[in-house]
Amino acid sequence: MATTEYADFNGKWELDAALSDPPDEMLSMQGVGWLRRKMASAAQSLVATTVNMTPERMKVEINTPVMNRSEEFLLDGTPVTKDEDFLGIGSVTITSTWEDDKKVRHGASAPRSRSSGVAVG
Repeated sequence: MATTEYADFNGKWELDAALSDPPDEMLSMQGVGWLRRKMASAAQSLVATTVNMTPERMKVEINTPVMNRSEEFLLDGTPVTKDEDFLGIGSVTITSTWEDDKKVRHGASAPRSRSSGVAVG
């Protein structure tokens, strides 16, 4: 039986702020307040992320000076609803799947009818 090789993101990752867009505009579009946007911008270069994954699920731990957060994504297309009140945007439903090019596709929708898809890989 043939096995499918998927991208492996296991490990510890650090954000390279010089190669990244500032988060302010994206957070503003999501309705995040000015103070929280400024805090996110200030902490952007200090973000450390640890990823533990299998072909079925991905667990992401995000650590910054102002918060620590853990997220788990099912990679079989099962929608998962998460409470994002700390950002002030309410609940968000996330659907994650593997794409043909071995990338993980996340689609998110929030009560304000905003939707985004982000390919990682």
